This record gives sequence, C-alpha cells and structure tokens, in this order.
Amino acid sequence: SIALMASVLISALPVPQTDGHNYEFERQVYFELDKFNVDEAKFNNASTLQSIFDELDRLRGIGATDIKVHIIASASLEASEDYNAKLAYNRNHAVQSHLITNRAMNGVEILTEDGIYDWSLLNRLVNTSSCPHKIEVMQLLRLTPDVITDQERKAKLLAIGGGAAYSFIRDRFFHYMRYAN
Repeated sequence: SIALMASVLISALPVPQTDGHNYEFERQVYFELDKFNVDEAKFNNASTLQSIFDELDRLRGIGATDIKVHIIASASLEASEDYNAKLAYNRNHAVQSHLITNRAMNGVEILTEDGIYDWSLLNRLVNTSSCPHKIEVMQLLRLTPDVITDQERKAKLLAIGGGAAYSFIRDRFFHYMRYAN
C-alpha cells in the first residue's frame, strides 16, 4: 500500500529555562492512497500521534506560551488539481479533528494551511536519486510559483524525456508527497 503523510509542526514561544529561541517540533501522519481518515493502526501513526500529545503535555508542563500546531497537507500529482486540493484540505481537517477529539487542546492554537503539492520535497528527493533527465527536472521543480503554475509544472514534468522522468518520480516518490504535517 502507498502512504500519504500529514505533517504536524508544533511551535511555542520560549520559556524561562530555554536559551530564548523559539521551539519547533515536527511529525508526519500518513494516509492511504486517496484517503483522508486518520488511521492509527497504519504507518506507525499511533506512535506519531502519541508523540505529538506527549510533546504538547511537556510544553504545557514547562510553561511554554503561544503554543501553535500547524497542519499542512499535500497530495501527489496523479489526480486533478481540484481533486488533490480537496484531498489535502480533508487531510488537514482530519488531523485537526483527530487531535481535538483525542486530547484537550486548551491553550493550543491549531492552524491549517491548504497546499496541494510539495515541490521542494520532490526536488530534494529527485536530487538524491538517479532520476532520468535529473537536471532538467530539478530546474523545473525549482521554479517559483510566480513563474509557473502547478498545472504548467505538472504538464512540463509529464513531457520531460517523453514521460520517463515522470514515470520514475511517480513510482518512487509520489507516496512521500501524500501527507499532512
């Protein structure tokens, strides 16, 4: 089965016993392909979610303030942009709902950020791989959103090397892009 991921980033303002730096903690919650329900029995999600709850308890216990949980979801490129946007949105809110349902979140601000594709993650994965037409792919992935739309980037990726690069990426990396964090 293919895993999807939700990334959960927890931040807090410093507490008196720290060196004055903000604190951040990140964990990923994974999903089945085309799914957005949080399944604790899959992909080590139970341990991941417990570590999030433990860290929130620890931060509260040491008097941290302005605790925020940022939830960001992503999807792979297989489906349409509209479908993937809805899937990412549903993953964001499924993780948020799971956190609220399973633990008191008093004093914790939960923020969700809608995203569809994590191009920077894909760029890092391609960079450390033997992807066909690697340089051309990485140049495409590094373009900023104000230069190229997601739809244009996907179309160009599909065309590189007659589809060889896309096939390589689909088979090896798309499961890493299906997340919320």
